[in-house]
Amino acid sequence: MRTAIRSGSVITLREIGTDNEHKFTISDTIGVGASCIVYSAVHRDAEGNEIKTRLKEFYPESLDIRRCPDNSLYIENVSFSRALKRFTDGYQKQLAFRDIPESMNSISNIQGIFEGNNTKYIAMSCQNGISIDEAELSLYDIFRLMRAITLQIDNFHKNGYLYLDLKPENVILYPETPELVMLFDFDSAIKADEVAAENVSFTRKWSAPEIIQRNVRKIGIQSDIYSLGALFMYMIFHRSPGLFDRRRSADWNSEFENSILADESPEIRRTVTEIFRNTLSAEAGRRFSSCGELLEMIVPLIQSFRKQRPYLQTVLPVNNNYFCGREREINTIHEMLECSNILVLHGIGGIGKTELARHYAQEYADEYDAVVFVRYSGSIIETFADDIKFPVAELERGDDESDEEYFARKISVLQKICTPRHLIILDNFDTDECDDLDGLLSLQCRYLITSRVDFEDIFPQLEVDILDEMDDIRGIFTHYSKLEKDKYSERIIIALEC
Repeated sequence: MRTAIRSGSVITLREIGTDNEHKFTISDTIGVGASCIVYSAVHRDAEGNEIKTRLKEFYPESLDIRRCPDNSLYIENVSFSRALKRFTDGYQKQLAFRDIPESMNSISNIQGIFEGNNTKYIAMSCQNGISIDEAELSLYDIFRLMRAITLQIDNFHKNGYLYLDLKPENVILYPETPELVMLFDFDSAIKADEVAAENVSFTRKWSAPEIIQRNVRKIGIQSDIYSLGALFMYMIFHRSPGLFDRRRSADWNSEFENSILADESPEIRRTVTEIFRNTLSAEAGRRFSSCGELLEMIVPLIQSFRKQRPYLQTVLPVNNNYFCGREREINTIHEMLECSNILVLHGIGGIGKTELARHYAQEYADEYDAVVFVRYSGSIIETFADDIKFPVAELERGDDESDEEYFARKISVLQKICTPRHLIILDNFDTDECDDLDGLLSLQCRYLITSRVDFEDIFPQLEVDILDEMDDIRGIFTHYSKLEKDKYSERIIIALEC
């Protein structure tokens, strides 16, 4: 087991090709790979300026090397020299990759290569950013980040190289935007026509099966495609792929429910599923054949976020009526809507169903993202196809759309955006003609319906009766009569009670 240099340690390294020695103070260990340990460190230049650095120490896990108390490595394995050459070759490759115009801003800048402690170190500029495994990303950020990383891996492929060790800690995010990323580990990068079992290094949980098996014949562009899929999975589910994810029949619908995709549309979920299936397949031939094919699926996802997406806004009529009492009914409505997504308030005309529904919405406003009040008129289609009666932000009727066509499209949109945190109040549904009601009730929202028609045999229903609390009756009488409480008003209230 490898031992990292302790935080606070000072190590002296000589810059290769010169006699210059530099002292580096180790701040922290920030990454551990198959062949290296990466530290954040500080060193002073010839003028005494303090420079923050990422210091990569060659210390391969596979060679069973131990660290001495003075931080030097005790090396007995004869394979160390050959492995160390790959490390220095990686340094040269990193310099070469920075000369590729498309990659210049996405390859970490090297300060120099050093030796000491019986090994070698590469010092890189400490970019003002964080690695993916430290970042908090929105779904939009994830899609843009995947595009940026895929473009950089595509640049490698177009220049005849395979990256072969893509993993979260190898990608640094710029704080300004996820549109730009920085790659900083190139030890595993290799020319596509020079792949051999002995020069392939990798990190197992992020690598394609053919790399782990060192099946040289199958290692190629699609091996990097697998690692892109693994990175995408990490950003979505915060885990690396397992055996199940590589199966042809893999399905992630249940896992979507507990991920950043929980409230996203079925179309986005289907696209993410297709990306997983075409990047993580155990068989290289079943993966995308190029980064371009992966980009063709990612770019539309980004564009879908750039468009204004339809959404529901709260629409409640202005309440000019005095309201008091009904606390028991209001609490009952909420309890019943927690058990069922639909509730009918039934009672005679003028009993207060509409005011009760409206007051419930005001009382429990914090429980809903939007409450839409719509008064029934003529038919379900006529009522909900009317954008004045039932508006959906960023959605409008096409010039040639009939009521039926627009209603169907509106319901399709609402099926994607409605959640149990949306409430539709359908007022005055005083008809037993339920044509097209099934389409409306297919939404995932909650419904509160007021009606004079008894729907008890069809839907959960709450009877709305006259007020039975005398204090509430007195409050309403006093408000509307403008009379002070006296013996005459009290006699009127008592008479009403009888």
